[in-house]
Amino acid sequence: MRVFSTLGLLRRVFGLCALGIWLTGLHAELSIERLLEDQAVRLLIKGEKDDTWSVEFSNDLELWQGLGGAGLVVLDGSGEGELVVTLTTEAQFYRATLSEKANRLPAPYNLFSEELTLYVDGEFMVIESSNVPNHPSPYFSQGDDRYEAYNGPNGSFRLNPNSIGSQSFVYRIPLNPAEASNKRSTNLGSIGIAINGVALFNQYAGPNRPLTNEIDSFDQFNGHPQNTGVYHYHIEPLYLTGLEGKDGLVGVLLDGFPVYGPIENGVAVTNAELDEYHGHFHATEEFPDGIYHYHFTDTDPYLNGGEYFGNPGTQTN
Repeated sequence: MRVFSTLGLLRRVFGLCALGIWLTGLHAELSIERLLEDQAVRLLIKGEKDDTWSVEFSNDLELWQGLGGAGLVVLDGSGEGELVVTLTTEAQFYRATLSEKANRLPAPYNLFSEELTLYVDGEFMVIESSNVPNHPSPYFSQGDDRYEAYNGPNGSFRLNPNSIGSQSFVYRIPLNPAEASNKRSTNLGSIGIAINGVALFNQYAGPNRPLTNEIDSFDQFNGHPQNTGVYHYHIEPLYLTGLEGKDGLVGVLLDGFPVYGPIENGVAVTNAELDEYHGHFHATEEFPDGIYHYHFTDTDPYLNGGEYFGNPGTQTN
């Protein structure tokens, strides 16, 4: 689940000769043990399985903000993990902090909003989202602080009759995506999730109905809600590409393959450069060894060619 941090209790261990155990505030204990004749010290954490704790140590309280050393400890299935360090001098001050890398979320999920709940369940990444955008929109009620009248470039903009509603979306997305031997069509509704937790929809306004007219109801960030209040993007999410860059990672589809913006190597990506599923394979910043990935483009099908490249997971509400 999404990461939070806490400072452990500050304690002093005289000479490191005795075993010291204390609660650090988040269901974990830190044990400190001097090993044999040398300066090696075993730091043992007990807590929740799969958590990642940063154990920090110093021999000078005045240097507490710049501790003498630190190391990550990932707790195993039994909720234990240890770090053995060799000190040049006897450290006297210790603390343990639940790391910002807790659960070691793999790429691309470490880029997702901290407002989401993310955790690994077997072979799946689970994402829980309210699906409420983190940017203004004319589809919030006018009394809402997040309301902003349409101020985009589309002179034909028309507000649809729907408004943004909070959802309880749960995504189960394959952690290790692979090409499917039998491709499956994308469905109406959410086919993926953007890094801010907003649903990604396919290129249709309805069954085999193009977006031609519906585009005029997209707000200044290229999203709009449908009749049950589900806000979503069919085309480039301008708020996200404004934050991450038009070449940045902006989401992932249900099959686990990432989605990037419309620019690559400084040049706009065209549909002709992509395969029939609207993607291609090569290295990216998040995947230096290469991965299949989708791109937003400025013409139909915008994001996906109608079928998933991989085997899709599920999305429920």
